[in-house]
Amino acid sequence: MREPSVSEELFRLVELRNQGVLTDEEFQIEKAKVLGKSIHPPEQTTSNTSEPPRRESPAHSASRIPSQKTKDKNIFRPNIFIALIMLFLGVAVALAVIFLNPHKQREEAMQQQSSSPQTALPASAVLPTATIPATTDHTNQQPAAASSPNPVAEAQAQQALEAAQARYDRADNAINQLWQGLDAEVRNQLRNDQNAFNQSKENRCNQMAAASGGNETVRQTINLNCQAEANENRVSTLRDAAHAVQPQLLQRRLEEARTNNAEALNEFGNLNDRMPQTVREQLQDELQTWLATTRSQCNVAPAGNGDATETAIAGLNCFTKALQEKNAQLRQYVI
Repeated sequence: MREPSVSEELFRLVELRNQGVLTDEEFQIEKAKVLGKSIHPPEQTTSNTSEPPRRESPAHSASRIPSQKTKDKNIFRPNIFIALIMLFLGVAVALAVIFLNPHKQREEAMQQQSSSPQTALPASAVLPTATIPATTDHTNQQPAAASSPNPVAEAQAQQALEAAQARYDRADNAINQLWQGLDAEVRNQLRNDQNAFNQSKENRCNQMAAASGGNETVRQTINLNCQAEANENRVSTLRDAAHAVQPQLLQRRLEEARTNNAEALNEFGNLNDRMPQTVREQLQDELQTWLATTRSQCNVAPAGNGDATETAIAGLNCFTKALQEKNAQLRQYVI
């Protein structure tokens, strides 16, 4: 049988490499053998035979290489299978730890809670301040949410608002009674100052309530307390102002009373002079008696301790009124 030529062997090696039977390294080794080049030196044999070493043909080498790869594949497949089994077991263990650990922690927490003598209150269970013992530990309690209603706080805020309203009503009644009890002329004298006080009070209390940052109930409470305090302080201030103005007003009223009395007396004398002689002679004694009696009656001091100026004003006004009535009668006798 004819041995293949070098070109045929090379062609055969190329086909084997293209088919994946030979690697590039194996292809180069077999190619060198075909071309008569030895990359690796021949192995020394221990035998003493004189025969030259036997060279394998490319056909034998090529047939041996695939069997080695097949052996490697047979070893690699069980390794892959074992690795997949180990990976599956690892994933199963991890999932078991993940799912079982929270249940275990929950059971331990429930056991600790059941064995503990005291349990923490929920944030929504807010007790009144008066019912909380002084030794209660609040360090671990969480504050209630800002949006959740607090019945105790709302009740306390409503009580504070009602107390502020009652205080404002008392102060408002006190200052109104004082104002209405003042003399009309004193009120007229102090009216502008009182209006300025009311306006300033409103502005200041509104600003104080707005700056508090509280809800509507808190703002109303602050406003009412502010106005009540201002009215309470204003009562004494208003009383002092009225006392300061009173002497000036009394002096002016006294001068007006004297002027009116002098005018009535002048008219009384003029009417007496203008009456006929006979009528004047008949009425002279009667008018003199009336004049003395009226002076005595009008100059009687009022009961109690009255001011001297007020007493004088009252007497002058009484005498002036009587003169005016008498002058109206005397005009009938004037020709």
